Amino acid sequence: MNQNNPVGKDKPCFIIAEVGSTHDGNFHMAKTMIDLAAESGVDAVKFQTHISEAETLPDAPMPPFFKGEPRYEYFIRTGFDFEQWTELKRHAEDKGLVFMSSSFSIAATELLEQLGIVCHKVPSGEVTNIPYLEHMAKTGKQVLLSSGMSNWDELDQAVAAVKKHSDNLVLFQCTTEYPVKPENVGLNVMEQMKERYGVPVGLSDHSLHNI
Repeated sequence: MNQNNPVGKDKPCFIIAEVGSTHDGNFHMAKTMIDLAAESGVDAVKFQTHISEAETLPDAPMPPFFKGEPRYEYFIRTGFDFEQWTELKRHAEDKGLVFMSSSFSIAATELLEQLGIVCHKVPSGEVTNIPYLEHMAKTGKQVLLSSGMSNWDELDQAVAAVKKHSDNLVLFQCTTEYPVKPENVGLNVMEQMKERYGVPVGLSDHSLHNI
């Protein structure tokens, strides 16, 4: 596997197990999830990296799906310090996995750079954040970009922002629906992306079904 391009042509199918923030800030649980991902035979494990002060405000309105705890406090409670992130990355690599994390701000991207991440994952909600995308592309690391909630014009701008500084891009078709119905997964869009942008493509899957 090419560590500078972990997702791409080296393997016909590269599978990333999503942990996100489902560990709820429990470090032992996060390590256990890495173990389970390794046992399942995937290639990589992916977390989410939130830095509250760089991402939101203490009194920011909460969306309907977020109840009981302000996001600012939630991101603090469920986050890890640099030493813990270092240990999680080491643990994943000891298990033979590529360690990844979605960053939700430039500050989070810089933290992951300090960690020695091999690629950067753009969550769907940041597709229109052009300064963030350009900052990420300038690192020279592979950029993995999910397309959820985006139209073609927004994707055109996002891809152009990344390609302005790097050609090391992978696009993921993503339908922002939890869970997504099988008929809305949009596997056909992957081929459209490949033809439109000339980059490797994949699927960020929110379904509960085998497809």
